[in-house]
Amino acid sequence: MNAFRNEFKDLDDSDKIDGKDIKKHSNVLIDEEIPARMKLLRKHTDEYRTILKILNDLTNNMTTGVKFQRNEVKTVYKLATGELTWDKLDEKGKKLITWKPDLSKAIDLNNADVVPLIAINRLIDYVKKGKITFDESYYFQDIGERLRNVPLNSNDCYLTPEILDQLIACTYPINGFPQSDIPDIEIQKSFLV
Repeated sequence: MNAFRNEFKDLDDSDKIDGKDIKKHSNVLIDEEIPARMKLLRKHTDEYRTILKILNDLTNNMTTGVKFQRNEVKTVYKLATGELTWDKLDEKGKKLITWKPDLSKAIDLNNADVVPLIAINRLIDYVKKGKITFDESYYFQDIGERLRNVPLNSNDCYLTPEILDQLIACTYPINGFPQSDIPDIEIQKSFLV
């Protein structure tokens, strides 16, 4: 806002008002929340880097005892470590990391330095949601692997090994749709209602 005010103060002093300058500031390119979030991410850069360093130290750069449950998680990890950069991503890859078009626009406006920080934040979220699991962890282990090892007796329950495999793979139909077709947002909203 200060830059906006200073620019218009200069215009007022010069007795010259350019319509392009007014139009440039009246058409907001991105939501105000996005630059504020970027500023906050930059403020905590050291903390995010420390989290990534600890994860890498514990897992030998995410190669030992770690399972990425989805392919997109590998891409996010590469962005976090700097193996992959923002300009090398296609549009699909950019949507994968940003989720919001305004954030993509803001990053394209010389803010690519926040991409690794956003990626580290996503990694933390993926661990919480079970998209990254650790073999030696009780709380963050691959539950699907544990369930596969449970002996099932067809006389004891209705759960068959085939249904169990479908549940683990998120392909078991719920309300006529496979689990993988139900967006997370709809599931979360249904819990709030």
